[in-house]
Parts: sequence; C-alpha cells; structure tokens
Amino acid sequence: MRDAANRWLFPELGEPWSGVRWVAVAASPLNSHAVEISEVFDRGVASVAAHREYLAALSGPMADPATFLRQMAEADAERLPGARLATAFELIPM
Repeated sequence: MRDAANRWLFPELGEPWSGVRWVAVAASPLNSHAVEISEVFDRGVASVAAHREYLAALSGPMADPATFLRQMAEADAERLPGARLATAFELIPM
C-alpha cells in the first residue's frame, strides 16, 4: 500500500496525496460540529446490530444499539437547529 503514493512507480498519477487535513473525533467533550443524520440513522443502527458477537458480549444498554444510538442522536440534535437526529464531533486540524 505504501507504494501507491510513490511517484517513481506511478508517475502518471501526478503528485501523491498530501495526507490527512482533519480528524473528526466522535464523543469528544469538545465537539464543535454536528451533522443531521435522520435519513441514514436506521442504516447506521443496522450496521452496528450486524456485529452480533460483539453485542452479545456487552451488557446493559450498550447491548441494544437502537436505544443507545437514538438517545445520543437525539441529544446531539438538540444543539443543531432543525435536526431530529444528529451526530456531533470535534474537528482537529492536522
């Protein structure tokens, strides 16, 4: 994989990618950005629910992704005008 940015091996690709410019950190106490996720929320829950073995090893509310994810998304949406469900994150420049 490291050779994908090697200009001597792939000169036709031009300049190599310069790297990560921002990192988005979820569940940060310093979150400053949010995105409305109502249209994709159910797909996200289904994705987490597909990890059955992982969820089976959890106990309490974390074992039910639909409930805890909805609670987090509703809380984040309270800070984003007009949102029903949202996810909040901190953006860290690199």
